Amino acid sequence: MFDDKFFDDWLESQTQKVMEQVAIGQSIASDQMMILMLKAQTNHFAYLDYEAVVKMYCFAFVMRMTFGL
Repeated sequence: MFDDKFFDDWLESQTQKVMEQVAIGQSIASDQMMILMLKAQTNHFAYLDYEAVVKMYCFAFVMRMTFGL
């Protein structure tokens, strides 16, 4: 969504570190929880962005079929 490879790579690496800690049963700090929340939000935004694009394509298709645009 952001088209920012550096940010995406950083967030992915930080998320992996936190998830490894969770997987072995270690507790995580508040700042690590924020990393997971940020990852969840970016995934959600990406989904909403995708959903909006799909709806726009569907709307354009209906307009073309209805009005010949």
